[in-house]
Amino acid sequence: MADMASIRKQVGELVNARLEELAEPDAPVAERQLALLPVAVEPEGVPNPDAERRAGRPTGSLNKTTIARLDYWLSKYRHPVETLLDIQSRNAHILAAELGCDPKEALAIIVAAADKAAPYTAQRLPPAEAPQNADATPLQVLTRRPEIDKAQADRQAMLSRLGPDNPEESDEG
Repeated sequence: MADMASIRKQVGELVNARLEELAEPDAPVAERQLALLPVAVEPEGVPNPDAERRAGRPTGSLNKTTIARLDYWLSKYRHPVETLLDIQSRNAHILAAELGCDPKEALAIIVAAADKAAPYTAQRLPPAEAPQNADATPLQVLTRRPEIDKAQADRQAMLSRLGPDNPEESDEG
């Protein structure tokens, strides 16, 4: 049984021999390596649009088995987008009660379902058609949290006990 080093050496020798068959020995390394590829490729690595098209099913088309499988599944079950839209249209409090979770968690589920269903229901505008408003300001949502309010109050109390930082601001000076 051959070890990995000897297998690598044999493969390297075969590749080099094939390179010599396909390309001129004085050609740059990139061109000699591109000669190993089974399709016509531009030197930059982009497939040649003038390359001969091979027979077969067009790219992205479904074969008969896939179509039959999809028809069978959709005849028995709901489409996944329908499920997402159903979740998205639910009331957060009712969904929370059904799932046994907090209404905030239910709302997060609803928002996630709407986000996942959006590409199937709404067309994305190309950048040229997208509304452009240079004067728009970003929306900031500020929330008050008791622990932050308490920390800020404690800091203010400590600073008032220490007095002003600048002696010129002192009333006594």
